[in-house]
Amino acid sequence: MNSLVYENGNKIIFHPGYYIQDYIEEGFYTIEDFAEGLEVSRQTILQIIDGEMDITTDLANKLAEMLNISANVWLDLQRDFNSVSAKMDLSVKAGQNVELIPAGK
Repeated sequence: MNSLVYENGNKIIFHPGYYIQDYIEEGFYTIEDFAEGLEVSRQTILQIIDGEMDITTDLANKLAEMLNISANVWLDLQRDFNSVSAKMDLSVKAGQNVELIPAGK
């Protein structure tokens, strides 16, 4: 199961890439700006945006420097997303009905 957004009770949990996508869509940065600022490839940014790559400690520190948002915030977002994602995967494997929210806006 690969989704950028999960509903968990009364909370909605987003993959950190969802927030990076927001920065790009709002015109604050381009994919290339993010890649250059984080010293990674354009492909890496696309993988983060698509939820195919997690935010690592190294990336969180670079994001903190680039966006002035604490590295702990990025790591907490990733941890919370991974926790809910794992629970959703277990629920699906157990045959329970799981409601996903489309990642598109």
